[in-house]
Amino acid sequence: MAAETALSGYEPYFKGMKLYQSYALGYWGCPCRATTFVVTFATHGNVQIMVAIIMEGSRGDVQPYLVAALALKEAGYSVLVLGPTDCAPFAAQFGLDYFDHYTINTKAVVTSPSFVEAYTTNNFFKLTKSMTECKDKHREDFVGRMITVLKNFQPDLIIGCYLVICDCLTMGLALQKPVLFLGLQVMIASNYLAPFGMFPKLPAFMNMNYRLWYWLCEHFAEELNRCAL
Repeated sequence: MAAETALSGYEPYFKGMKLYQSYALGYWGCPCRATTFVVTFATHGNVQIMVAIIMEGSRGDVQPYLVAALALKEAGYSVLVLGPTDCAPFAAQFGLDYFDHYTINTKAVVTSPSFVEAYTTNNFFKLTKSMTECKDKHREDFVGRMITVLKNFQPDLIIGCYLVICDCLTMGLALQKPVLFLGLQVMIASNYLAPFGMFPKLPAFMNMNYRLWYWLCEHFAEELNRCAL
């Protein structure tokens, strides 16, 4: 499995964490069944494994990652979750160690006129532009907060969602830690929307858009799996 291959070289620390993909998963979250994982044990010898989960997005985006963090914690892992400031009270309900490195009000971002316009027109490029404009003025601050807490925590593994995967890869490179992409933010395929908001919208006849969604998902996943081998 590609997820297992991503841990190559770290088997002594992570052989207890078996990650299975229930269906091929692309970078975009893809219209597919959610990734599932099973944890068998949380320690290597007498050393507890430290896991940092970095996430971004609305409450709906972060919920699956909080559940994943809770499952790891209950299995005996030491887990630190990093995310948006306005999700801190939400994480507290789970009893998780949470650091609000992302000092941006996510609700304000996703309700801004530019974001709403991009979202309702299914335009991926306008969507990312809107988010980038909100993030850029705060980037130095939240990247600094992220690297500081990760240096102190010293995770054995960094898990990131697709919205922050580039940040996670940067942190992993700086700290020489493995990074794992976990796609739990899911898009729903529709025959009435252009796939991912990046491709031309086709006629709805014969489910043409729907077929293109799934063809692209399978193609993305095949490429990811091929690169991971």
